Amino acid sequence: MSKGPVLRMRDISKQFSGIEVLSRVYLDLYEGEVHALIGENGAGKSTLIKIMAGIHMPNNGEIEYLGERVSWASASQAKEQGISVIHQEFNLFPNMTVAENILLGNMLPRHRVRPIIDWKKIHRQAQDLLTLTGIDLDPRAKVKALSVAQQQKLESGRAVL
Repeated sequence: MSKGPVLRMRDISKQFSGIEVLSRVYLDLYEGEVHALIGENGAGKSTLIKIMAGIHMPNNGEIEYLGERVSWASASQAKEQGISVIHQEFNLFPNMTVAENILLGNMLPRHRVRPIIDWKKIHRQAQDLLTLTGIDLDPRAKVKALSVAQQQKLESGRAVL
């Protein structure tokens, strides 16, 4: 017996300033599957993803996540539930290291005795995450020195975190 979809979007519609950008979209996503949204510019791909991630609210339709109907009020609320989106445009800080980009927005570990950032622990935590996700990057490397493919991998690692 197969399990139901992890994410189900039903009858999703969205308008901006009276202009319909999505009309009655249906999408089921199952565990272990890979999907691609393909279409011309303005077809609504990004809008659908942003609705999925809680960035936009649909004007119509419903979303089920893990069998429960959801209505996220924000992207952070969706992220807390496990929905993370890697956008086409990278959200990386090129002058910072891989480790700093991974842990950005999280509490940075500090030394127990001295109130300074524990860089060894930061690099170790980042390396643990990179290893866990199968990403071969040096946590001390500056992002601006990475190839586009490596930056994509870094974005994936951040999404897992």
